[in-house]
Amino acid sequence: MTKLSSTPENWGDKNKKLIVDLLKEKGPLSRAQISRRTGMSSPAVSSNVQFLLDHDYIYEAGVGNNSMGRKSMLLSFNASKGYVIGLDLGRSSISLVLANLLGGAIYKISKEVDIHRGRFNLIDHLDVLIRNALKKNGIEENTLLAICIGIPGVLDKATGKMILIPFAGDWTEFNILEGLQQKYRCPIAVENSVNLGALGEKRHGCGIPFQNIIYINYSIGIGSALILNNTLYTGSDGVAGEIGYAIPSPLYMRSSFKEEGALEEIISGKALDERVKAMDIGVNSLRELFESDSPKYAVVKQDILHEREDLFFVILLASISVINPSVVILSGRIGINIGRLLKDTWEKSLSAHFRFPPRLLISKSGSLANVLGAVWFALSKIEDELCAS
Repeated sequence: MTKLSSTPENWGDKNKKLIVDLLKEKGPLSRAQISRRTGMSSPAVSSNVQFLLDHDYIYEAGVGNNSMGRKSMLLSFNASKGYVIGLDLGRSSISLVLANLLGGAIYKISKEVDIHRGRFNLIDHLDVLIRNALKKNGIEENTLLAICIGIPGVLDKATGKMILIPFAGDWTEFNILEGLQQKYRCPIAVENSVNLGALGEKRHGCGIPFQNIIYINYSIGIGSALILNNTLYTGSDGVAGEIGYAIPSPLYMRSSFKEEGALEEIISGKALDERVKAMDIGVNSLRELFESDSPKYAVVKQDILHEREDLFFVILLASISVINPSVVILSGRIGINIGRLLKDTWEKSLSAHFRFPPRLLISKSGSLANVLGAVWFALSKIEDELCAS
């Protein structure tokens, strides 16, 4: 596998990256416009542009419409020079997006999957999804420049295996990175799916205008991700934001570690499903309960909502007090639904606890945030080598 580097020395001349970044964001532009916007001399622009043209990183997009003097040739970034794939491994489905080098989605697919089928079946399933995506779009494997996979846990850097996956325990002995590296020559990254969801929401959803974000995904499990000063923050061991391990009061302190966090054990979607099923009231999950219009469930709904709402909100207040975010974004099936129900109440409560309360928003990207974030993460991994000679 090609080793990626984030050092500008690999460009031969970092001005090439400056030109590429400018054309990605503002292109098409003429050589003169590039010179004005970057501060580069005309000879420097000309030599770097020629290198980029020769290596197919940019192309001539046509003549500009300037009314005076010689018509200028406009230059554009070649988004089809290569492609990336983002994957999101959910607990019941796998999503894939094939994108060009501007992040534009070319192909999307989501497949139901049984997470308990075993390690080799999963690798083969991912391999089939990736190769089918390339084949259906007429893309050669050698133009696949990076793959990023989102997982519902954390990658142990020492072993390459997945950890902290309490609701998908069969995956903990599985080295997904090694398995795919044996099949593909391009760089492969593995990242926590909630972290990728935060990146997806930051790039494509309601997180766009904010620099400091707490992104909470509340579904089968519960976790969060932190974007600080426009950068994903993962902490010393990659587990920053794992609020499922927080305790809402001393009553929930433990004497030994468990894969399922203390807060998750109480209020996760899995815990709430089990509680509803144990009630033996004619519905077997939280979703069935809240989708039912029967008045006989009204009291039960209120009891579950208010009891768990306070526990969740205590952790939310603690997180906000430490991070001082400009926005909290709620995502995940339960997070979006509970946010819609309690947004106004919670915003008033935040104002009662903080001099500078953050905005409280509901995810716009929803279930797509994770896989869109995986695409963005893959692009970031190859960005520094796009113009390496």
